[in-house]
Order: sequence, then C-alpha cells, then structure tokens
Amino acid sequence: MEHDMIQYLQLYERLNKEHESDYTCSVTIAELADLLCCTPRNVKLIIRRLETHGWIVWQPGRGRGNSSRLQFLCSNGDMLEERIQHLLHRDKVKEALDLVSVFEGDEHVRERLSQRINIYLGLHQEREESSRQDVLRMVRYRPLGKLDTVLVFSAFEIFLMRHIFDTLVAYDSKTEQFIPKLAHLWECSDAGTAWTFYLRKGIRFHDGRLLTSHDVLATLERVKHRGENINWLYRDIENIELYDDYAFTFRLKRPNTMFLHLLSNINMAIVPAHEQAEEITINGTGPFRVSELNTSKMSLTAFDGYYGYRPILDRVDVWFLPQQGGSTRSYRMLTGTDEEETEQSNSRQLTQPALGGRYLLFNMRLPGVQHDIHFRRAIRLLYDRQTMQEELQGDRTSPAGSFLPWKSAQQTFARHSLEEAREQLAASSYNGETLILSFTYKREDRLEAEWIQQRAAAIGLHLELEAQEDRLLGGHIVLAVEVLEDDWEWDLINFFSNEVNHLHCLLDKEQLQVLHTMLYDVMRHERAEREHILEQMERKLQEEHWLLLGNHINQRAYFNRSLSGLHLDSFGFPNLSTMWIRDTFFITDKNTKM
Repeated sequence: MEHDMIQYLQLYERLNKEHESDYTCSVTIAELADLLCCTPRNVKLIIRRLETHGWIVWQPGRGRGNSSRLQFLCSNGDMLEERIQHLLHRDKVKEALDLVSVFEGDEHVRERLSQRINIYLGLHQEREESSRQDVLRMVRYRPLGKLDTVLVFSAFEIFLMRHIFDTLVAYDSKTEQFIPKLAHLWECSDAGTAWTFYLRKGIRFHDGRLLTSHDVLATLERVKHRGENINWLYRDIENIELYDDYAFTFRLKRPNTMFLHLLSNINMAIVPAHEQAEEITINGTGPFRVSELNTSKMSLTAFDGYYGYRPILDRVDVWFLPQQGGSTRSYRMLTGTDEEETEQSNSRQLTQPALGGRYLLFNMRLPGVQHDIHFRRAIRLLYDRQTMQEELQGDRTSPAGSFLPWKSAQQTFARHSLEEAREQLAASSYNGETLILSFTYKREDRLEAEWIQQRAAAIGLHLELEAQEDRLLGGHIVLAVEVLEDDWEWDLINFFSNEVNHLHCLLDKEQLQVLHTMLYDVMRHERAEREHILEQMERKLQEEHWLLLGNHINQRAYFNRSLSGLHLDSFGFPNLSTMWIRDTFFITDKNTKM
C-alpha cells in the first residue's frame, strides 16, 4: 500500500505538473517505465494495482507502442493525506511530518495535512474490551537533552524528570511550605546544623528495588562529585549519618536557611545507589517510568508500583522532531466524530504568566564592541520594552525591570527614541562592522530578533541574525528566555550560580566573580535579606548593561475540551499525573421511556 502511494505520487507530480483535478493525459508504457525506473512488465502490474485502489482510470492504447489514456482520480493532497494516515497508523510520526515539511502545494492543503497529524497527536483512548488505555502524544521541536539529575537545566527536561524521579520533599508554591514526598517526616536541631529525615517504607524504584537511606547517601555523593556546576550549593553538607534503611541525618557545617530548597531541587532527586556512575539509567521512583527511549521518541508509562496516586494516563509518547521547527504546545485527543474540527473550535487555550521573561545578553567571551558601555547603552535604548510590547504583542505581557513580575510592576519605564540610541552608538567604538545576534528557532524569538535588527538598521548598526539549535547560543549578542520554577527564590539563585547557562557562558571571569562574591553567603540569611541580595544582583546586571531585560511573557498551551485535571507548572507544562479524559455518558432516570 505504502509503495503504491509513492508510485502514484511520482506519476502525479511528473505528468500533472499543474495539479489539475481529474487530469487525463496520453502516455505510453515505455514512458511510464522510464518515469518509475522499472520494466514495462512491472508498469502493467503497478497500473493494475492503482486501478484496484480506485486511484486511476487506465485506457490502454491499441497496438504496440501506441499511447494510452491515464486519468488521475485523486489529488496529490488527498493521496498525501491517505499516505500520512497510513504512516500514523504504523506510528511513523517522523515520516509523516517529513511529508508535510517538503510539500510545496496549496497552503490550505498543507494545513489539512498538518491537521491530520495534529488529530493523531494529543490524548487518545485505546479501547480494550471493557477497559481502555489513555495515551497522550506530544511533539517537541527540539532534541531531547540529557536526563541526568546533576546535569539537567532546560525546562522541558526538568518537566519530564519531575514525573520520573522524586525528591525527599517538595515545595508548594500556594502555601510557600514544604510537603512530604519520599520522606514522610523531618526534624531540625535547635542549632540548625542537623536535619533528620524518615523515609516512607515500601517505595520502589522502577526496576523493582526498594528505596533505602543508602540511595540518599549515594545521591548526595554523586551531586558532590559529578555535579561540578551545582556542587557549591551543597557545600554546607558535611556528611550523612545513616541509622538504618529508613532514617538518616544530614550534618551541616553551618546553618543553612535554604536547606529544604536544596533537597526539593531536581538535582537532589534520589537515584539508586548502584547507578551512581557517570552515566545513570533513567530509573526513578516517580509516577511514570521510561518504557522506550531513542533519538526521536520517548515513551513514559504509568508506574503501577508508585507509592502515591497512580496517574490516570497510561502512557505518554513524546516525539522529538527538531527539523520541523514548530513551537505551539497542543494537547488534544481523537474525538471519533468530527476529526476536521479546527484547533480553535475543538481546543481551549490556557495561558499562565511566567516568572521571568526574554532578555539580551552580551557575549563578553568574544572580542568586539560589546565591551564598550556606550554600545551596550545604545542597545538598551533601541531595545525599548514598551514599544516592543505594543508593536509585537504575541506572548509579551509587560515590561520587565526584574525577573519577577510583581517587582517590575513597582517600576516605571521611560520611552526612549532611536535618536537617543544613535547618539550612544556614535559615542561608542562601533565602526560599521556586522555583529551576530543569535536566538533559538522559536517563532516569538525570531520575531523579536527581526524587530531588533530593523531598529538597529535605523541607527546604522548592522546586525546579522543567526538562529541556532544549541541550548547555549553563541554570538556577539544573545536573545534568550529565562523561566523560573515555582520556588522562584531558589531558581533565581540557581540562575546566578549555575555554570552551564547563558549567563555563565557569556560573561567574563571578572564579571562572574562580582556576582559570585555577592551570592556566596546568601543561604546563611533569612528570606528578607536573601531577597535584598538577589535584588542587588539584578540591579548590578542592569546598571552595567551586561543583561538587558525585555518583557515578561505568558505561557500558552492548547487543550482538547474533553481533557480534565489540568494543572500547569511554572513552565506552562501540564501535570501528567492528574490529566484525564472526561467521557460523555448518557444518564437517564429509571422512569424515562426510551
């Protein structure tokens, strides 16, 4: 069937170049043999099969070598749609998306083909007699990063890992309190240097092994020896004293007011003691286990042995297709009735303000005019936050003077003209050279980069745009996004200290030393003083124009209307453990006459 479709499309594209409906042409068997690169005998077999499918009408010519009449009954769009459906039935999502990406026909046909794939994706029910399997299918347009607890830092990988692994405690952003997870109870000494934890009994890893205090000890050792970028955060932990398989005490060198924040971070998710090598297998205690993993697909299956509430979803399939380049998050399901409903009518959009936003960062590791304060001031002036929000709109919600929206709301933002930016550029050492502005392939990032490029050109600054797939972008100027987790205070500290993010890879050693000096003792202070230190660090970045904040943003996702239990995390991703399909059942009174 698949091969027949390919051969039909080959003939259609070669013989019906204008894509006319019900197109009829004169052609010989020999010509078809050349087009299909096969023998005349095989051509006759192919024609017979295409006739059987009802795709063509064939009227053979009389006599050897005479032309025959070939009528195409299916448009290329219809045939591509059927082929895509055939591929999806065999779970070949990548091949189906590849067909859409290379299609050069009518845009409405392309949208229809894309819609066919979108119907396949989303939340599906696979019925098995009296039971059913609820399956969520998602597509990511970036490659999957490392799922390693001590190396992860990107939002989507953190989102996945929080469903695969668990920590001792968790932070509840609504109450701003910590709640039990793997540990059901903890106690702190009066001096604040000893924290004793009690594990729940009977918790199992996905491979069936029981969780014990030895796994906690080995996890900490791995953080200290393998987490070169984060281990300084855990420097106050002197050792762990084990009492038995379920009770242990962390001994600290000095009091640490953020100790529970440290333990709730994904970097301290507990992994098995026997898997503490450089490369761990993805074996956690979370509500989902990894059942399939390769470069293009990852499947998460509900862990029946989970110590908490088992997820209602049975499986989550994630396809990684970076070459397709999309960005919309869509979570839909097959309705079984009207498959051609549009996304707007069949879906509802959920928006959630994100903590953080977009920003520009100068690459101080490269030589160039970006080291000149007048140049950086010129960029600050042309990167006008209010003008950008009004002209671009999109997911932009408000000007950012801090990563925290409520702090930005307390500030006023003056408008700046391009003439002011031109004056600062003239005062700098800029000499007409072309600079690289790098950004990701996300649509909103590209729009913002193009907006900056146009305004730069208006003042005589030449910027070349460079979209990059790498998680850490390179260029003279970098457009990036930072979204903080619900435990924003901890995540902001992590942003300033993590050595594998944009900030640490683009600022020079002297600048980083300034930040590290300000941050060094932050975890010894109470919350008010910690917030003051973080405010000073943000102010330092902006006063020196090392980092230029843009706008706060909204996280947007589209969900099928039959989906219930939707709870978005701080990154705008849904909690997979609580999602489910609300069926429509016809309930009648006993006295109702049918």
